[in-house]
Amino acid sequence: PLIDTPKTILDGLIPEIKTRNTKPDLPTGISPLDQHLWGLRRKSVMIVSGRPGEGKSSLIGQFAWNLADIGKKVIYLSIEMSREELTERWLCGFCEIDSDDLRKGNLPVDFDQRVATFQKAYERMNIRTINYGRNVAQVRQVMELFDKDKPDVLMIDHIQRISSAGFQDRRDAITEYINEMEGLAVAHNMSVVVASQLNREPTRRK
Repeated sequence: PLIDTPKTILDGLIPEIKTRNTKPDLPTGISPLDQHLWGLRRKSVMIVSGRPGEGKSSLIGQFAWNLADIGKKVIYLSIEMSREELTERWLCGFCEIDSDDLRKGNLPVDFDQRVATFQKAYERMNIRTINYGRNVAQVRQVMELFDKDKPDVLMIDHIQRISSAGFQDRRDAITEYINEMEGLAVAHNMSVVVASQLNREPTRRK
């Protein structure tokens, strides 16, 4: 309803409060951040911002891996990187292989064994990477695909790559997209994490 009474608000709030404990429900897996934020929040959108190359994708990718590793259901909408690129990042981190070495074909002697261990861990996780989500309709299509297996977290990387078709100003497209993601977060009782690229221009101007 548009207007809730105090009773209806409390009827939803108190049971949720009673589910809380000494650990966050959706921990990022990065202890100082979890102590500060107490993990990701359901029914809300977190925006991770930074300039190009400062590690936004690496950070939310780590969130996704850590959450899936503890049994949370994660959908990663990678608008920028391919699924293979994203998986290679996780492989490097898990197998402790330098990404430059992997790119240049300098593989460790036990590469196959490390990959086998990674594959077992990766396949048991409920994480799905999808190269989709350039507009709200596409995100809704994805959510419909997972209607019976609703995610705990939806990751979107990154919002500057969305389509601005139908909008005069790209900023209007981004604002509308974020507003719609907030609605989906509430409707599906999940956390939405969006990577957003900051413009370099403000740092050039003192």
